[in-house]
Amino acid sequence: MNVNVKRRDCIVHQIDNKTPERGSVKSVMIKDEAERRKETVMKLSPSSLVRIIVSLIVIASLASVRAAEWTGAPNVTSGTATLWNTADNWDPSGVPGVEDDADCQMTGDDYTINYFSPMSAASVGRVLVDNDEEHTTTLNINADRFKSRASNSRSIVGPNGSVVVGAGGNARFEYYYVSGSWLYLYTDGDFTVDGGDAEFYPHTALAIRSGSTVSVKNGSLVTWTDKNIENIRVSGGILNIEGGTVTLGDGGIKLGEYSDDLGGGGADGV
Repeated sequence: MNVNVKRRDCIVHQIDNKTPERGSVKSVMIKDEAERRKETVMKLSPSSLVRIIVSLIVIASLASVRAAEWTGAPNVTSGTATLWNTADNWDPSGVPGVEDDADCQMTGDDYTINYFSPMSAASVGRVLVDNDEEHTTTLNINADRFKSRASNSRSIVGPNGSVVVGAGGNARFEYYYVSGSWLYLYTDGDFTVDGGDAEFYPHTALAIRSGSTVSVKNGSLVTWTDKNIENIRVSGGILNIEGGTVTLGDGGIKLGEYSDDLGGGGADGV
C-alpha cells in the first residue's frame, strides 16, 4: 500500500515499513525531529538552564543522604555506649559523615550522647534531637569541630531534646540555600551554651519556639546571616542570657509568632 508523506514542498512515497536506509524519507524525518528538539533546548534561556541544573543537583544530593540512627545504650550518661564517635552506636554502623543526617529522636528511655572528641568528617547533615513526653535525649558537645551543614533542611531540637555546648565545645550550624531559601535551627526543647561556643552561619537563624529555652550562661553565641532576616526569632520561647556573650548580625532579635513561611522559607525539614 502506498502512503503519501508530505515534507516541505514535495510529495514522496513510502512503499513499505522496513527499517529506513540512510537518505530515505523516514531517515530524513527522524533527523529533522532530532534537530527540532535540539533547537528547542537551544532556545532555553540561560536562567532556565541554570534552574534545571540546580534542580538536578538537589535531587542527586537528596538521593545520596544517609539517615544514621542513634543506637547507643539508654539510661547511662558515660561510657563507650554514649560516644558520638563510636561506629557501633549508629545504624547503619558508622559515624555520620558529610551530608549524613544524625537522627537522635529516641523513645522509651533517657539517652545521653557525648561528643567528646572532634569528628573526623568535615561535617554532618541535619541533626535531630528529641524523645517522647516522659523522657529526654541530651546531646553534650564538649569538643571542637561539631558542624552541621545541610541544604534545604533544618536541624531540630525537639520538645524533649536538649543540646548543651559545654567547656571546650564548638558547635557550628551552617545551612546553605538553594533557590533563594534560608533556614532555621528549630528549638522546641533546650539549647544551652555553658562554657563553649555556638555559631550560626550563613543563611541560618535561630528560631526559639514555644516551650523552648535558649540559655547563654558562659561562653558565646554568634549568629550571622547575609540574608535580610532576623538572626534570632523568639516565638513563645525564652532567650536567657545569664553570662557570656551574644553577637548578632544586622538582622538582630525579633519577637512574635513563628510560621514556616517566616523570612522566606526553606524546606520543612521533617
